[in-house]
Amino acid sequence: MKITADGMKQFGNSELLCCPQCKNMVNMQVLKSSSGFGVFNVSLVDYQVELFTICPACGSIFAVDKSRSKEAGHSKSNKVNTISEAHLTFVKRINLNG
Repeated sequence: MKITADGMKQFGNSELLCCPQCKNMVNMQVLKSSSGFGVFNVSLVDYQVELFTICPACGSIFAVDKSRSKEAGHSKSNKVNTISEAHLTFVKRINLNG
């Protein structure tokens, strides 16, 4: 039996942000990546949480800084509205057209 549960899921959408790459005002999709202890791939306790955002205009992926990820990611109320441009670090760009 596996005692760890790793996963990534959609976590919500940001408030209106200015994308640091394309400078468009957008609501970014927020993804939550977590590792934790659990059973049957269901996490009971998360020990590592990271948040990422994706710009719908240019396809840029950003990591959310660790302190903001910890605060928003462990919250049951899904506090993605606390993420701003200052909390984002560019990771890579993906092709949204196919």
